[in-house]
Amino acid sequence: MALEPLPLPAPTPHSQPGLPGAFMTYLAANPAILQEIRDFQQQHRLFFCGTQPGDEHTLEQWQSHQTFMAMVERHLHGFLAAVEATEEDFTDALLQMKSGQDPHWRAFDLLLSKVDFEGFAGLLRANTCLCCGSQFATLPP
Repeated sequence: MALEPLPLPAPTPHSQPGLPGAFMTYLAANPAILQEIRDFQQQHRLFFCGTQPGDEHTLEQWQSHQTFMAMVERHLHGFLAAVEATEEDFTDALLQMKSGQDPHWRAFDLLLSKVDFEGFAGLLRANTCLCCGSQFATLPP
């Protein structure tokens, strides 16, 4: 089941130029990326619902995280190839974005926190959208 895609935030006068801005443009030009992430979350979130921090993790949860990481890496490498940049260039640009308190930092912060299994599990457990950080969808009864 495909969920309605949420629009990306509009650029603001405070938005950082360079790679973070190019990444937002890339995502806007490739809506299938965010849809793939939403579809992934729809399919995998039930592995985490009803669990508590500190619970032993299941094989399905670990596999879900690995699948998500592979998806993020694939899309990140596609973007970096398109703009002819390195991961280090992108990381440096994100650190500048964070220090400048750019309003889009939250979306990038979510991306970076999802790299860690516990952060990823916490977002799925809380039913937080992996794309935008708001409530993902109504949990099944």
